[in-house]
Amino acid sequence: MKIECRSILLLAVLFAVAVRVGAQQSPKESGTPEAPAGQEFFPAPLASPAEPASAFRFAGNGQFDFGLTQPFTIYATEGKGTNWQIGLRPGIVSRLKVRDTQLLLKSADFRLGIPVAFRRGNWSARAELYHVSSHRGADFEATNPAARFSYSREVLQTLLAYGRPGRWRIYAGPSVTLRTRPAGLGRMSFQAGSEWYPKSLAFSRARFYLAEDFETRQEVGWQMNYSLQPGALFTTAKGDPVARLAGWFYRGQTPFGQFFRERETVGGVQFVLELRPAIRSLVTRQR
Repeated sequence: MKIECRSILLLAVLFAVAVRVGAQQSPKESGTPEAPAGQEFFPAPLASPAEPASAFRFAGNGQFDFGLTQPFTIYATEGKGTNWQIGLRPGIVSRLKVRDTQLLLKSADFRLGIPVAFRRGNWSARAELYHVSSHRGADFEATNPAARFSYSREVLQTLLAYGRPGRWRIYAGPSVTLRTRPAGLGRMSFQAGSEWYPKSLAFSRARFYLAEDFETRQEVGWQMNYSLQPGALFTTAKGDPVARLAGWFYRGQTPFGQFFRERETVGGVQFVLELRPAIRSLVTRQR
């Protein structure tokens, strides 16, 4: 099967850097129940297709999505009261399409974000400034001629959440696009969702969950994007997330920049590798 070597090489390099840096982080355990050491104060919404994740999923119609990411914590405070965390989230997600005996790279989106999060009791919030660019695969483009365009943007996303960590969470917030290419698109969007971990379905190394996410964007006339994800979260003996196996259903904008004007309805199974147990802050301030 034919695969674009440059894109696969980029995926491999990102994964190697993620594993190496994660392994070099300090194994020191600290933190509080409200702000556990080594974890993001505001975990990424589970059901959002726009969040970078190390995942493999079936996308229907002979298509597969494959992504890699590794969040880094640059600065964090730990102690009672309000705790802050500043990080870095690089990521890449690609869509592959099977055609006859070929495996074509349909699109690859590159993302780099700087999240600033805080937690106080059951309240948490995250503001993230991120850049994303989208590129069509050369082999796919050769067999699917279309008007080429450049897609990139910088977005400021804000989310506020309330809930009990590991039990349930509701979240919502607006986003504004600071710069976009192509130009002339609506810049506002709004997102909301919920996550629920039934206590009766929690075990020593696994917890079942149900997550859903809603998003609407001005650039497509405020049409709704909806994602539903029932699944199981596998953890270490200490409760750190390791991996997720989930079913998923999505109806909305195709979550790749080069195809943002298209809509899709897909469902299937996905496997997500959680690298959060490897996160350690480069600078930690005890309070």
